[in-house]
Amino acid sequence: MRNYPHLWIANISRLLEKRAYSIFSILAFSLFVGSFRLFAEWALGGFYASRLLTSWLILCGFYWLSFFVFATVLRLLVDQPWRTSINVILVGIFLGVFPPIIDALVGGTGFHYSYIWNFPATWKWGIYNPAHLIPIGEAAVLWAVVVLTVVYVRLKTRSLTRTVGAGVLAYGAVIVLAAGPATIAEHVRASYGWPYDLRTILHSLLQFVTVFLLYLVLQPNLLRVIGRCFTRALLLLAVFVAGTVLVGEVSISTFLHGALLAVMLLGVVVARQASSSGEADRNDAWFLTINSAFLLAVLAAAHSSVFLPLLLIQAGSLAVGRSPARAVPEPVQHGLLAAGVFLVGAVAAAEYAAFEAPRWWISYLPRPLDTAPLRGFDGGSLALMVVLSVAYAWFVGRPGARRRAGDGREKTVGKGRVPS
Repeated sequence: MRNYPHLWIANISRLLEKRAYSIFSILAFSLFVGSFRLFAEWALGGFYASRLLTSWLILCGFYWLSFFVFATVLRLLVDQPWRTSINVILVGIFLGVFPPIIDALVGGTGFHYSYIWNFPATWKWGIYNPAHLIPIGEAAVLWAVVVLTVVYVRLKTRSLTRTVGAGVLAYGAVIVLAAGPATIAEHVRASYGWPYDLRTILHSLLQFVTVFLLYLVLQPNLLRVIGRCFTRALLLLAVFVAGTVLVGEVSISTFLHGALLAVMLLGVVVARQASSSGEADRNDAWFLTINSAFLLAVLAAAHSSVFLPLLLIQAGSLAVGRSPARAVPEPVQHGLLAAGVFLVGAVAAAEYAAFEAPRWWISYLPRPLDTAPLRGFDGGSLALMVVLSVAYAWFVGRPGARRRAGDGREKTVGKGRVPS
């Protein structure tokens, strides 16, 4: 007797694997499912988002992270390139539209969802956990994703060991999605006595930082580029600390903003160097650009003053190698990058001093981005920024440094032009 569900899944998998991989397909699915969930939770569950952009970014970030978490699981278990399997993951991600529909049919309106902020204390190993806002619809879909992962690995490997491993790793992936960044954010919040609202922003930032780290696991060739750029990254972080110390003092603000800056700088520098050396295709470079843009969006939603200098850094990195940026000498480009990093440090420290703890880092007041922290930027600050920027531009522009890190010029790799 034929196993028709088995044959159906096998045929669908083969069709999806033939589709070309595109980072824009992942982005489109993440934005669509995240947007649908936000609308469905409002329309069916009565969810009210007091900070609409932040709620939307967290939902889109959840599905953006889901792609790369399950891609990592399949890369460990299936003997084929992870990009071949990525379109199969689209099916599991699309299931994310169903929890509000299921919960509305089962229990009516008034349902809500939440992450697990205190793993493992509040985690139920059956996933279904209405006391902590994981109702039947959400639990059913998460279990369905685990089952689909097991079935897919079974079809591809015919190995009992790998099939069992798929169940374990897929369940672990669900824990990471539901409780990983959320538990870390709550631990940081509780350690410093910050308000609960700040936890939401930290959670969203951690989602995109986790995606960046997972992508390095999936594309280890980018680690070689990071190795060559490591000296530059350290110098830029030193410029960041100098800007922080000049305006304020080294604090937890320095650490958090420095970690966020490091991820964004690695994205900027790695995209540029990998494209020039031919070690990345357009999907790699666009991923780094898109993930950094998500981080910027979270800061904009939080009204953080460091958003503006980070935006200038990101915009400058995208302009490199394009008209009219080609007319700007490369040392000037490096100097402007260092100046932007210095401004991030200065603004972060000033913002810490401007707000009373524990609301120093993010202000939730309904106001435009605050430029007040820049008022303490005097002539001495400007002179130090210029000196450090010139020194950085000279260091990275030396012939020896250029040979080790690549000339940074844009090349055509794969299809289309790679964003620098």
